[in-house]
Amino acid sequence: MASRCATGLLVLLAGCVSQRTAPWEDATYAKAVALAQSCTGDPGLDRAMLAVAYHGDFRNGCTGFEADFGWAVVPSASCVSGCAGDDARTCRGPYQMVTHCALFDAKCTIVNGNASCVDTSGVLPCPGGATPICVENSLVESCPGDPATTYDCSLTLAGSSCAVGQCVLGAECVPGKILDGLACDGKSLRVCVAGRIDLVDCTALGFTGCDPFTRGCSPNPLLAP
Repeated sequence: MASRCATGLLVLLAGCVSQRTAPWEDATYAKAVALAQSCTGDPGLDRAMLAVAYHGDFRNGCTGFEADFGWAVVPSASCVSGCAGDDARTCRGPYQMVTHCALFDAKCTIVNGNASCVDTSGVLPCPGGATPICVENSLVESCPGDPATTYDCSLTLAGSSCAVGQCVLGAECVPGKILDGLACDGKSLRVCVAGRIDLVDCTALGFTGCDPFTRGCSPNPLLAP
């Protein structure tokens, strides 16, 4: 596993390839984005979460989100951030988010006052985040004083090419801005995948339809208005 697979939102389509057997297909990645948006209100997926979710079945709605992504979102009237064993707990409004760090070969560590999943080598996330650059068709990111980590776009997202520090598929929406174009289309959800708009059938994910208010598949007990 790459040394900086700490969980946290990021817009790059870069995977921890040691847990993967093939690159993500855009349609499968679109399903992952749609499920994350529908169950958490946040469509961003970090690379460690993507590595775990690669083997998910994405058919059980929000009840399967924890199993597919190693991340649970639950209502909590008295949320307390911090580490609970290998679980990293963070708070957002009336909800508590729990990340099962062990699924990512990581341990819970307090970083800059926040509970984070840090890989078992003990390498901390890059302060402020690493800024990726393109070298031929690969993403290269590094922190001062550390070796660079390289992700080949062809091994990360099938058919993608590296541009402006991202693996991109097209220009139908803004690459890296997953919320761009996010909207319901009947019982399907439109999502932006590396610059390409994909249409995800919510019923295939275990939902009954799409809710324009939350811009996510429904019904969802966490995000329903």
